[in-house]
Amino acid sequence: MNNGDKETDEVRGAQRRKFLTMGVVGAAVVASAAGVDLLRLPHKSSSSTGTSQSAQPASQGSSDPTFDANGVQLPSLTSDPPHREGSIYFRSDSLQVRLDDGTSYYNLSKNQIFSKGGVVLSPTPQTIVIWRAPFPCTVTAVKAYQDVGTGSVVTASDGPADLLHSDLAISSTATWQDGGPLAKTAVSAGDSIAIRVVSVSGSPNYLAIQVELTQP
Repeated sequence: MNNGDKETDEVRGAQRRKFLTMGVVGAAVVASAAGVDLLRLPHKSSSSTGTSQSAQPASQGSSDPTFDANGVQLPSLTSDPPHREGSIYFRSDSLQVRLDDGTSYYNLSKNQIFSKGGVVLSPTPQTIVIWRAPFPCTVTAVKAYQDVGTGSVVTASDGPADLLHSDLAISSTATWQDGGPLAKTAVSAGDSIAIRVVSVSGSPNYLAIQVELTQP
């Protein structure tokens, strides 16, 4: 390579580096190798870009008033805005996070609500572990269902501890029945939740027992 070619390449390289850094405020080219420039970006992060690619404008980062070291501050509104699919915002009047699917608005629950349970066919007295809790959660109810007849007695437990103050005697056919006051509500990560058939009456084909929970 003669001196003229070398000088031309150096000029082109300097122009390319200037062009790349223009797209990212505070960026600087710190090295080049094999046609790839390594940019030093703000906030001590780095990124590489090929010489054939145009630089993309950087996000506003910490200069954006909705974003800081504590996370993202959602728009705070007192009424639902016009529909825009994928929008998430905070309703300050109802203290709810809302999601817009483009047609309807939905509240995002503060507590995840779920249930665990099982169906015992041709039931006989027995205890069945149905779930290992992978995270802390709270029991909100124990419910049971008897398809035929009445009088079967059931309960549920967290390890050796009963969840109900008193076993649930099913008094209605084909109806979900609530177990009443809870003796234990706090479930720790790693606990085993079990359902128990205490006694069977009314010749049911099956019994269903369900534990309702929230996280946390």
